[in-house]
Amino acid sequence: MSEANAVEAAIGLVRMPTLVGVMREKPVPSDVLVLIRIAAGSEADIAEVLRLFAREVPHAAFIREAAEFYLQHVIMFPGADCYRVLGLRPGAGADAVRDHKRWLVKWLHPDRNPDPLRETLFHRLMTAVAEIESGRPIVHPTEPAGAGHRASGRGRRRRRLAGQIRWVAMPVRSRRAASHPLLRLAAVCAVVAVGIAAFVYGGKLTGTDDVPAPGDSSREAQLQFNRLSEKSF
Repeated sequence: MSEANAVEAAIGLVRMPTLVGVMREKPVPSDVLVLIRIAAGSEADIAEVLRLFAREVPHAAFIREAAEFYLQHVIMFPGADCYRVLGLRPGAGADAVRDHKRWLVKWLHPDRNPDPLRETLFHRLMTAVAEIESGRPIVHPTEPAGAGHRASGRGRRRRRLAGQIRWVAMPVRSRRAASHPLLRLAAVCAVVAVGIAAFVYGGKLTGTDDVPAPGDSSREAQLQFNRLSEKSF
C-alpha cells in the first residue's frame, strides 16, 4: 500500500460527514481499492492501516466501518457514473474493472451479506458493470450527487407554489377609497329624501285625516257668532 489518500479521506469523512458533498466533487482516489478490500474483509489491508494510522484508527472495526461509509456515500451513491461505482476513473482498463468487481462482489453479494442496503449497492454494481461491458458507458461530470435533482426539485416547488397563488387583476382598494365627495353627497341626498317622505306621509300614518279643513272651521265659527247675536236681541 504505497499511498493512503483514500484511507485518510475515509477517516476524515467519518469524523465530519458534512464533507460528503465536497468529496463527491473530487475524482476517485487512485488507491480506493484499498478501502474496497478492507470493506470485503482483507485482514492484510486492515493490519497495514492499523500500523500506519495507529493514532487515528483505534481498532479494526473502526476502519472497516469507515471504509464502508466512504464507499457508500462517495463512490457508489445514487447518480454516480458506472466507472465511479466500481471505484475507477473513466477509461479504466478491463483488468482494473475485473479486479474491482471481484472485491466489490465479495463485499456486497447477498449470499455473503444479506443486508438490504448492501443488496441495493450490489444491484447498482451489476448495472454499472453491464453498462461498461456494453461498450457505451455513460460518464457524468463530477458533481455532488443530487445537485441537479435538487435544482429541478426547487423549480418544481416554485411552479407548484405559483399554481397555488391566486392571480389578482387589480390591487385591492382600502376602505378609505369609498369616501369620495360625490359618494358622500349622494348619501346625504338619500337621507334628505327619506326625511321628506316621512314628513309628507306621516300624517296619514298617524290619523290626521280627521282634522277639519280650514274652510270648515270658518263656517263653524260664523254659525256660533250668529247664534250668540240672536240671543242678545
